[in-house]
Amino acid sequence: QTSQFRLPTSYLLPAYFKNKKSPLDLISYMDKEIIGIIAGTLTAASLVPQFIKSIQEKKVDVSPLMFILLIAGNALWMWYGIKLDSLPIIVTNGFGFLMDATMLILRLKYGDRK
Repeated sequence: QTSQFRLPTSYLLPAYFKNKKSPLDLISYMDKEIIGIIAGTLTAASLVPQFIKSIQEKKVDVSPLMFILLIAGNALWMWYGIKLDSLPIIVTNGFGFLMDATMLILRLKYGDRK
């Protein structure tokens, strides 16, 4: 009886997918990842128009507390994504974190200009 070396599947696929064998499982997994990436990207990108307007007008008319809460929420979502090994959660909330932090910096820089 000869033993063959096999690379554990956990190195190749996320831990929650390693026991699935069917190609349909892979397609289902990819669909969930794609939906997650699209949903997260749209949510994170929702701040881009406000960001552009704030740069152009050199004015941010939003409470700094809102951005502080969003930054904290995005940081926790990123941590959650890391715990789940979920790239869509990590990447999209990382982008949201950067956008919110940038908007907070702009809010502090520009203040309440009228």
